[in-house]
Amino acid sequence: STCYRLIRPCIRVFASPRSASSALVHKVLANAGDAIEQNENISKCPASVLASRPFSNVTRRLRDLGSTIGLECDTPSEVELGQWKDATGAKNVRKAIVIEGDRLLDAPPWVTIYLLGCKVREPQDVMAAVNLVLHTYHKANPSQRVSMILLCVRVLSQQNVTLPIPRLVELFLTLPLDEPETQFNLLLQFMSRLRSSSEVAKAAVDVLQTMEKLGVPLHPRTYTSLLSNSLVNLELVKKLEQRMVLGYAQPDLEQLAA
Repeated sequence: STCYRLIRPCIRVFASPRSASSALVHKVLANAGDAIEQNENISKCPASVLASRPFSNVTRRLRDLGSTIGLECDTPSEVELGQWKDATGAKNVRKAIVIEGDRLLDAPPWVTIYLLGCKVREPQDVMAAVNLVLHTYHKANPSQRVSMILLCVRVLSQQNVTLPIPRLVELFLTLPLDEPETQFNLLLQFMSRLRSSSEVAKAAVDVLQTMEKLGVPLHPRTYTSLLSNSLVNLELVKKLEQRMVLGYAQPDLEQLAA
């Protein structure tokens, strides 16, 4: 750049390391020259590369969310990332709804998934996120719907909000699953973090009954998390006992004590 060509002679003349002070000047000016040269190199990058850099965090978080819930999340294009940068850059899901308004109802499913997984920070965000899912659910494919529901249940459990759980479980049980063993067990593990509620306990029993019909095994960690949680009731304990017998597993003393 012109700026760097002008400063380079200054670096050579004034930064000769003849003394401690000149050595310090040399270091400062050399760092400045490196910074300018780096900026010059960046300016030569293709526009497509520069456009993708601000959104690399979004694509990375989407991949992380996919691995968390056992699904491959679609990677949006650079054009899509640019179109929805205000929503993905919002402080929280409520702010994203204010910024985008009704336009958010037409957003591609990855936007909803991202907001669910990354922008629910307070209890006030939870119901806004659930409402967004219910309004955009019909536009997603079955795999994306599974992602939305699992993430909904996860954020509800993190904020200890139980009201929408029965409806979300009802939707989940109608969906085809790519990884039924992983996804059923994840659902129950997320639910096990919720506070005591007869509705949530009944929903957990419905999940266990469906798993039994489909022959989906229950992981030991899921046994423990359900039995150790306050939502457990007599019906749920009986169902877990049946699953333990069917799964050729017996509860240990810690589980029985829970």
